Amino acid sequence: MNVPIHQMSGIGEAATPLEKLNLFTAHDLLFHLPRDYEDRSTIIPIRHAQVGRTVLLQAEVKSVDFPMGKRKSMSVQIQDETGKIHLRFYHFYKTLIEQLAVGKQVRVFGEVRLGSRGLEIYHPEIRPCTEPLPEAQQLTAIYPTTEGLKQAKLRQIITRCLTQYACDLPELLPAGIATTYDLQQA
Repeated sequence: MNVPIHQMSGIGEAATPLEKLNLFTAHDLLFHLPRDYEDRSTIIPIRHAQVGRTVLLQAEVKSVDFPMGKRKSMSVQIQDETGKIHLRFYHFYKTLIEQLAVGKQVRVFGEVRLGSRGLEIYHPEIRPCTEPLPEAQQLTAIYPTTEGLKQAKLRQIITRCLTQYACDLPELLPAGIATTYDLQQA
């Protein structure tokens, strides 16, 4: 449990940002608790997307533009059978452009905003439709993070740490409470 993160597999360059979060050992990672949870298991129709809500959409890429302006940006219009919405990116790369080619079906996760072209999502997470959805009732943990350490990477590191070291944790819940509320041990 006191294994330094530098000795754990899969950490690599993430060690420096982890240390910024005061995470130095497997024990520290096991007790780096989520600050929130998101439901990424339910796809909603675009017409039900509301400003201020975080949504999971599945739609076809209809157009990709690189509008001229103060900042370099990419604007993508996606559409399902119920409506359309724009995606806006200020930081993009070749593989993202390839993922968002016209005609491709994609899953998009992000917060809906009202923009100059109507409903927009800034810097959504993009996944191909070939990836399976999380099981119903499965929530995605959102951890406190820092620059240079993305949520997906931190989730991967913590999941690996839980798999390797959680069995070494002592049970903190009194047996009577576990029995009363029919709680399983980890």
